[in-house]
Amino acid sequence: MANGSSQTEDRLANLRNLEPLLSSMRILALRTVQITLNRLKNLESYRANFSQYLEQNESSESEFDGGRSEDPRTKIVPSFFMNTHSSNGPLAPTEKRTGKLRLGFSGPSESGAPKLPGRRDPRSLVIVFGSEAGLCGGYDRPLLKMLEGRIEIEDGGPLDVEIAGAKMLSRLKKPSFHFRSLGSLSRNGNPNYVALNARVWDIIQRFESGEFTTVELISYRKTDRGVGYEPSLTVFLPDALEFGMLLNMVDDGVSHLPIIEGNPMNVASELQRNLAVIRMYTFFLESIAAENQARFRLLEEARENTTRLIDELQLTAQLERRQTMTQEILDLAVSAGLVQ
Repeated sequence: MANGSSQTEDRLANLRNLEPLLSSMRILALRTVQITLNRLKNLESYRANFSQYLEQNESSESEFDGGRSEDPRTKIVPSFFMNTHSSNGPLAPTEKRTGKLRLGFSGPSESGAPKLPGRRDPRSLVIVFGSEAGLCGGYDRPLLKMLEGRIEIEDGGPLDVEIAGAKMLSRLKKPSFHFRSLGSLSRNGNPNYVALNARVWDIIQRFESGEFTTVELISYRKTDRGVGYEPSLTVFLPDALEFGMLLNMVDDGVSHLPIIEGNPMNVASELQRNLAVIRMYTFFLESIAAENQARFRLLEEARENTTRLIDELQLTAQLERRQTMTQEILDLAVSAGLVQ
């Protein structure tokens, strides 16, 4: 009985030591979600101001060329980035579901990327934003399932896969597919903007050079109701540079109002690439928020279970102590000859 009581007391002490640690980790996860949501809000504000300046430039150009800007190639600003609202936020394209995959499209790319001069055989790049740390339950499983589904539906064309997320990469020891590691792009919920920016610009350059006809992203995004997150497959390129393709066409000689100095088409293309980087930042921040929300929920369950176990063990320990005291009193009574 004494041995059993000792084990119960040891378990109770361990759980009492664990409870504040779980509570601290839970608060940290919740704080990371809140900070990330604030970053998303600030990023949207920055994007809105950025687009507003471009819109003003487009208005000035329309006045300058006497209304000839009806030709889409004379527009500096892609309408896709102008006050576009949807259930998933202003940067989200319209959505289309194919089987269990959630695909994002905006306009012409719904029928596939246009075949531009110099493009090689159709080739797609799929980027996966996985988990960066542990204690987030089955966060990565739906992403991998979606990736496997995407690989299965590939119509015979080559498919490149790149995966980011330290924890997810550690789980892929013997995958059934080939992939390239992008490493870790955040630490403790803080995005590594330098590394992410370099990755995005590299992807854009590879796309524009003709290495890929589409770049797709598998990540967690806000649900249609705006509550919680779900794994989604979204077309990142050419959607984010859709208008940039028109801008890179041969100039037809139409006059443009110069932006400082230089070719306005080149300036507009560069600005649109920056908007594409902003869009990728949005996807990545949503992934960080989703991961830490999953971690918060898991830690909340663990904290509740720990509290319940502590309550149960306290009752067990009290019962064992009473039984021990009763046995000791009985032994004393027997030794004194009071009880036979």
